[in-house]
Amino acid sequence: MKLNPLAQELNQLIEQEAPILYSLLSDYGKRLFFPKGIISQSAEAKELAKNYNATIGIATENKVPMHLNCVGRFFDEGLTPQELYPYAPTTGLMQLRVFWKEKQEQENPSMRGKVTSLPVVTNALSHGLSLAGELFCEEGTRLVLADQYWGNYKFLWGMKSKCELVTFPLFDDQLESFNFDAFRDTLKRYEGEKFVVALNFPNNPTGYLPTKKEAESIRKILVEAADRGSRMIVICDDAYFGMTWEEQCLQESMFGLLADAHPKLLAVKVDGCTKEGFMWGFRVGFLTLAMKGVPKKVFDAVEKKIGGAIRASIASVNLPGQTILLKAFRSDTYHRELQEKKNILRERYDATKRSVYLPQYASLWDVYPFQSGYFMTLRLKNVNAETLRLHLLEKYGLGVISVNDSDLRIAFSCLEKEDISKVFELIARGIRDILAR
Repeated sequence: MKLNPLAQELNQLIEQEAPILYSLLSDYGKRLFFPKGIISQSAEAKELAKNYNATIGIATENKVPMHLNCVGRFFDEGLTPQELYPYAPTTGLMQLRVFWKEKQEQENPSMRGKVTSLPVVTNALSHGLSLAGELFCEEGTRLVLADQYWGNYKFLWGMKSKCELVTFPLFDDQLESFNFDAFRDTLKRYEGEKFVVALNFPNNPTGYLPTKKEAESIRKILVEAADRGSRMIVICDDAYFGMTWEEQCLQESMFGLLADAHPKLLAVKVDGCTKEGFMWGFRVGFLTLAMKGVPKKVFDAVEKKIGGAIRASIASVNLPGQTILLKAFRSDTYHRELQEKKNILRERYDATKRSVYLPQYASLWDVYPFQSGYFMTLRLKNVNAETLRLHLLEKYGLGVISVNDSDLRIAFSCLEKEDISKVFELIARGIRDILAR
């Protein structure tokens, strides 16, 4: 297939300035470009058409976007029609993108002073992860991830991007620490190749978050792999960023530690307001890139490719969600209210920790390390997780998630503090019911 001249232009710039980054692009990534069509012409008209603008496909009335009052009445406070109804720019509201970059640098000290792309707005994190797959993955691309991973990765990267998912055990045999040996050995298997690594901290489903020392060890293993000639894309899925319940844990994203770790390591940060801002249904996320030695103009070129991928799928992310998020960030009460909610989750975490390690449960389950996020996971000793899940649901009206044959995920985030001990009592009772059959 012949490449569009705009794609050729972007490829030439990227290959000339950052040949390793260019080699990491998928075939689709190399074909992507941002079209100079209606979108770009409308953007020019927005700036220069002072008299009449007949470019973009919306309807206006009295110089504001046409709208229905039965819709608008739900947004009466502080939102104008212009902030609600038009299409958002393909890569997101510029003010929000700049604000999010500032937020990233404020909350991740290791990012400061390092060259990164300007975050592109995505339709929450799933879309950002999907875009990363489109840009850098294709059939047969190896994607290394821990055996404890979010099930949607199978769809996003396994089914859609046709990656070969390669797992390593997240924890050592004693469930005390990150399994550094397994991680190192897995990367060595693909020495000198291109591959993708997915890091999800805080981890879903276990709630594990490495300490600063463990995070440095993970970084060292990745750098060693790059030193041996591997070219890699490391995707940092930061869905539960900021939900950290233990002081000794890493207080920032792995992305900051990897942003300029090695010239053969592209760091990709996928984050958003979904979980960390308690705005799940607003579907606003961000995609950010960094790589040692890569200048900003290369990231600008890659941004155009990301814009092309967005244009080819959802066209743009909803404007009301972006508008409300930006206004919320600027609110005088945002940080106070956010901390209040996080304090509630911390209390639920503490209640979970008090319950799950009680001596009477030691013969029934092991506990995967958890210090963060919304979840924790039990490794059941004597019963099948799906069998137990169904029994708990049918007999006790308790809903939990069976991750695999042995693992049961409990979301303490959606349990009232006073109910948590009862939940684990019921899980224990359910196990004993099954064992007594």
